[in-house]
Amino acid sequence: METIAVYSELPVRVYGIAVKRGLALLQVWGRQKDIPAAHRALEQLRLQFRPHFLLAAWPKGDPQISLCLSLETAAKADSAMLATGFEADRPVPVSVIHLQGPHFGDRWGIMNLALDGLDQANVTPLAINAAMHSIMLAVKPEDEGPAVTGLRLNFNEPER
Repeated sequence: METIAVYSELPVRVYGIAVKRGLALLQVWGRQKDIPAAHRALEQLRLQFRPHFLLAAWPKGDPQISLCLSLETAAKADSAMLATGFEADRPVPVSVIHLQGPHFGDRWGIMNLALDGLDQANVTPLAINAAMHSIMLAVKPEDEGPAVTGLRLNFNEPER
């Protein structure tokens, strides 16, 4: 039998809350049949532009992809994805806030705590990505300061 530890602490200790500025959020969507072409385009984007954030979902059977790239490369990435048959919204300037672990997978309600902090700061995230050890939130650049303040209500980072 496996034993799994679940940590419950508030505020949640994290290694850090980092902000990456000067990015653009590109959101694209398409049909299932366009996935092979989109996959090739995404691989080229990864090699050329090094996206900072990627989220893919199939909410109604058709793929939706969110990328965060530098402002300078977002227009090129937009054109590359449109060439695959996908559709795209215009890239939107964003800041990405990164909360780095440890072990978010062992802690219940981590995403709820992040969203609670943003809600208290009156900030609506434009995109969210989470993994076992990190949470990344794309917000409007003007919401960056309030978002970090709101996140610090529930997350504690080491003194610098």
